[in-house]
Amino acid sequence: MGSTFALTLVINTFNQPDYLGRVLNAVSRQSSLPEEVLLADDGSTNETKTVFEQWRVRQSFRCEHIRQEHEGFRRARILNLTIASARGDYPVFLDGDTIPHPYFVADHRAAAQRGFFVQGHRALVEEKAAAWFGQSDFFS
Repeated sequence: MGSTFALTLVINTFNQPDYLGRVLNAVSRQSSLPEEVLLADDGSTNETKTVFEQWRVRQSFRCEHIRQEHEGFRRARILNLTIASARGDYPVFLDGDTIPHPYFVADHRAAAQRGFFVQGHRALVEEKAAAWFGQSDFFS
């Protein structure tokens, strides 16, 4: 297994800038960085844009914010628009409130095979832990 695919990390979000900031910080600390990060935004407020822009300017890879106006829950539509703008050939999807472990991208890269997809799952964190989870490095 393993590949030389250009990996596109697609993060979907709607009005959760605090969690998005934690996710983006975890993306920056990946053992293997993606070739690009695309934010699929279902019509969030400007706070989400600010969080993404402040993070984006510090990255060495392509980062783009793809946004549609909020007209109800249209997650599938914004994901399709985002995928259409991807330059990579292997998309990996991540929810904007799901903090990836340090080897998330590397694990997907290692498992990638042409003609197949990989599916994972998340571990749910209780509400009281969500206040602090992902605010520091996993190895601290």
